[in-house]
Amino acid sequence: MQLSAGVMLLALMVCGTAQAGAPPPESAAELAKSWQGKSVMLTARSMGRFMAWTRANMTFGLLGGGGAAAVEGNHIIAANGIENQASRMAQALLDAAEKHLGVVAASETPVSVTATDGSAVARAGRGADLVFDVQSLRESLEPFVAKAGQYFVTSDVLFRIVDVPSGRVLAEKTCVRTTQVDPVMPSREEWLANQAERLKASLRAQADACLESFEIQVLGVHG
Repeated sequence: MQLSAGVMLLALMVCGTAQAGAPPPESAAELAKSWQGKSVMLTARSMGRFMAWTRANMTFGLLGGGGAAAVEGNHIIAANGIENQASRMAQALLDAAEKHLGVVAASETPVSVTATDGSAVARAGRGADLVFDVQSLRESLEPFVAKAGQYFVTSDVLFRIVDVPSGRVLAEKTCVRTTQVDPVMPSREEWLANQAERLKASLRAQADACLESFEIQVLGVHG
């Protein structure tokens, strides 16, 4: 099924960033085998942008449509109590690393960060050996251009592991999941019905799929 130009461009950007910014996940998984006893700090980040696009604000995207999509997205998040998946994912990754790699939690309280560069994340995690940094980069609800009335959901999540003593990013992987390839795409009203029940379920499922990918490809944990 045809993907939108935005999703295809995002995928290309993700691939380029991953190749240039950090070792491949395979080498990170090999490195993880030596983490027995290392302490891990988690980051606590605010929820990423949720963009609620409509045909109208997509049409006027260059004239402020993006701002309207962000405002509507914030309204949907607040009105329906939509969960920040990044915090749950970070804790699950730590749990998996504790069980399979022998790391220990540096603190029960994740450290709040807004910076994106590895050295700043390392400074925030001072006292630990490693920082597991999960960021929800973008989530969206948007119309399928080729089929009027049908909408799809996309999530874009970044997982990085930062070495605190050196400030170096040991691993970096971005995961994009979308329902645009699903055989059935609900209407906007169906996504938001019953306190956005269907939207919440989709965002959680996409986060779970990314979590599994991170566990296998970055941590080298299977099952």
